[in-house]
Amino acid sequence: MSTTQAAQAFWRRRDGNFAMLAATLVPICFAVGSLAIDVSSVMAVKARSQHAADAAALAIAARLSNGTISDASTAEAETLDYFNGEISNELAQYSSFAATPVATVNQISVGGQNVWQVDLQVAGSIALTPLAKLLNGTTMNFDVSARTESAPPVQNAFSMALVLDVSGSMDWYGTTSWAPSNGQPKKIEALRTAVSNLLTQIKTADPEANYSRIGGTSYNTSLVDYTLMQWGTSGAEEFTEDLSANGGTSSWLSFWLSYQMVKDGLEETYHLNKNGLTPEKFIVFMTDGDNNYSSSDTYTQYYCDEAKGAGITIYTVAFMAPDKGQALLSSCATDADHYFEAETADDLIDAFERIGQRSEEILARLTK
Repeated sequence: MSTTQAAQAFWRRRDGNFAMLAATLVPICFAVGSLAIDVSSVMAVKARSQHAADAAALAIAARLSNGTISDASTAEAETLDYFNGEISNELAQYSSFAATPVATVNQISVGGQNVWQVDLQVAGSIALTPLAKLLNGTTMNFDVSARTESAPPVQNAFSMALVLDVSGSMDWYGTTSWAPSNGQPKKIEALRTAVSNLLTQIKTADPEANYSRIGGTSYNTSLVDYTLMQWGTSGAEEFTEDLSANGGTSSWLSFWLSYQMVKDGLEETYHLNKNGLTPEKFIVFMTDGDNNYSSSDTYTQYYCDEAKGAGITIYTVAFMAPDKGQALLSSCATDADHYFEAETADDLIDAFERIGQRSEEILARLTK
């Protein structure tokens, strides 16, 4: 019998072939599945590493620009510290994840002006699961980089209004829980931390409070509290410390008042008189639920559209919000890049840090 005939006879036989094929293919299928999970993990940590690198480079460039840091060696050390702080959650979540950052800070000439350039290179890796190692070695590696240049002359200024949900569910630890779980704080505590971090980023980028004006409101079924627009972060810091949660949810009046604050033509006058600049205008709108009345959705959406039509940029953050709340905030945001869904306290803090990072870009140019 020839080799071809023997092979054909083997495949025609039914006794034992399935078991042999299964013994061969099942481990391969599991290995492929494990590799797919590993690829998903490395994509997630690479994206988060890129965000952390961008945030670190921007923050340190802003500090060099405003004189908080004045030498390259200090700037390099603080760049590494900032990156490691930003990536700490991922290092804890993925035990096999490793990231090695290298920071280089130099003064360069741009348009005849000396500016600081912050360059951060990160080599990352994550170990493969045991089955995936059968197909693709022992680790998956990736690289990310960020480069930012500070500009001594401030190029822009802004006015920002906050719209913060302090309804009763913000006193929970999760979507329904009254008890701590997985080390997560109450949602209202997470909100205070997130807003405080945002204000710290703004204060770091504008330590003399010459280019930023902040105000805001908080709401449940009515307007709960507010802080009028003022230079710097001090008023908003006191407002944030006093946030407490109770009641139902109705966002329209709070959003309308914050909109009126930031769109007021006096904002242009204040900036022109102090810094000679026309400010960009922002609203940061956050909720953890949905409105108790459909009319509140209607009015909130109406004023969102008005604000966007007036050239105001709207960031929205849906914090453990149900579908209806997510839909309203997604529609209200300037675009998809300005809408954040936060499912944990860490996600909420991260969303506000990203908004703060974009505020810092007013004072530092991301070039890579």
